Amino acid sequence: MGPTTRSKARAGHHHKKTTPPPPLRKRIRKPRNMPESQAQITEGKLLVSSCPFAIYHIHITHLHHHLPRSLADEAALYDRQIRLWGLEAQQRMRNSNILVAGMRALSNEVCKNLVLAGVGAVTILDHAIVSQEDLGAQFFLAAVDVGKNRAKAAAERVRLLNPRVTVTADTGHITSKPDDFFAQFDVVCLTDSDLRSLVGRPLLLLCTTFPVYLYTPSLPPSQLRVDVLCRANEKAFYAAGTMGSLGYIFCDVGRHTYIE
Repeated sequence: MGPTTRSKARAGHHHKKTTPPPPLRKRIRKPRNMPESQAQITEGKLLVSSCPFAIYHIHITHLHHHLPRSLADEAALYDRQIRLWGLEAQQRMRNSNILVAGMRALSNEVCKNLVLAGVGAVTILDHAIVSQEDLGAQFFLAAVDVGKNRAKAAAERVRLLNPRVTVTADTGHITSKPDDFFAQFDVVCLTDSDLRSLVGRPLLLLCTTFPVYLYTPSLPPSQLRVDVLCRANEKAFYAAGTMGSLGYIFCDVGRHTYIE
C-alpha cells in the first residue's frame, strides 16, 4: 500500500525551501514621518520596558547593523548599562555637559565614573598647582606633574578613559567665573571645598598649638552662589567632599515628580 497524500507531503517536507522570517524591524510598525534610525531607537526603548533581556539582546544586536557606524559602536560599547536604564537615558547622558570643580581625591572617582558612563562633555575646573601631597590621593596625577596646573594635568589622563567624551581643562578660579559661565552646564559638581571655609573660622585656644574648627551646617559663600545660579537656571547642583574617613554631600536637583 503506497503512502497517502499526507505521508507524501511529510516525506518531501525536508526538500522544501523555507522562507526566513522578515527582520524584526519589519515586524514593528514605524510611525509615519519618523527617520529609520530614530524608529530603531524608539523600538529599542519600548522593548527595554516591556520585554525580557533575551529579546532585548536580539534587538540591540539588530540595532548594530542598521544604525550609523558611530552610533552602532556606541551601542556596543555601552550595551550593559543600556540594558539597565534604557536607550533614552543613555542618549540624555550622551548629550549632557558636566562641570567638576576642584580636582582632588573625590573628583578623581567622579570624573572616572562620568567618562566611563559616556557623558557628552566634562569640564574640569581647578586653579591650583599639583603638589607632592596630591600624588597620594589622585590616580590621574604623576610625579612629573608636580608644578603643573591640576586641571590640565588630570585632563590628559581622563581623556584616555573614553575618547568619545570631550574633556576640557579650565585653569580659572571658581570665584572669578561670571554668572553666565554656569548656565552652559547641565550638572555642576563642586568637590572638596576648603575645610576652613566649610566648617567655620578657627577657634584658637591657649592650651593648644593647632586651630580647632567649629562646625556650621551651611555651604561656603562660593558654593551657595553657584547653587543659587544653578537653581535659577534649573540645573542640577552637587557639593561633596571627604575629610579623612568622613564625607559629606549636598544635592540640589530642583523639584521632581516621581512615578512608581
